Amino acid sequence: MIDLRQLDLLVAQRLRDLGTDRQLAQAKVAMLLGLKEATYARYENASSLMTVGRLLHVFEVLNITPEEFFDPLVNEQPSHSKAESREALREQLMEEMVDHLKKLDDTTLKMVHDLVIAMEPRTIGR
Repeated sequence: MIDLRQLDLLVAQRLRDLGTDRQLAQAKVAMLLGLKEATYARYENASSLMTVGRLLHVFEVLNITPEEFFDPLVNEQPSHSKAESREALREQLMEEMVDHLKKLDDTTLKMVHDLVIAMEPRTIGR
């Protein structure tokens, strides 16, 4: 069974790959979808999730069938071990966390730091 967060990350990667393959900048795809570039960028980095309707609109704009979109994802999955998938997810979560932490003011950052330190003894070995 596929991890849903991993699927979200794979969809985001597929969006990036299609843009690269078709030499379409995020701004261009966003415009074609009637979105702000920042909104589409969040779809490409999986910090925001698309609705099914929005994904269907992407298929239409990029002139791709659902099968063509998902086929590389389906064919890629078996080659990844669970350990590799967990590691990729962990890396993605760490990157996202750092991005969020950079936006915090000093007081809030210190509170988050203290919380993480307090949690550490309970999470060692998990």
